[in-house]
Amino acid sequence: DGDITFTLTNPNPYPVQFTSMTAGAITTSNPACATTNITVAPATGLALNVAANATSALQTISNVVTMVPGAPDACQGVNFTIALTLTGVQV
Repeated sequence: DGDITFTLTNPNPYPVQFTSMTAGAITTSNPACATTNITVAPATGLALNVAANATSALQTISNVVTMVPGAPDACQGVNFTIALTLTGVQV
């Protein structure tokens, strides 16, 4: 399983803690590797904190990306861009 790495921006005047993530649209850097070759599991129980009016350091959610068995060789070394929806609370 693979990881998702990203930064978070909090434009609010208060700190926010993100507690869950779901994946949205996926794009690929190689059209010969269809996005259907990967799946992204939702994540809960997170504690990703972002200060008020700040951008976080690099964040990682581990072991949520999986490539399907039998994916074509065209998927080797491909970058995938995954839209994320995060849910959080004011802290």
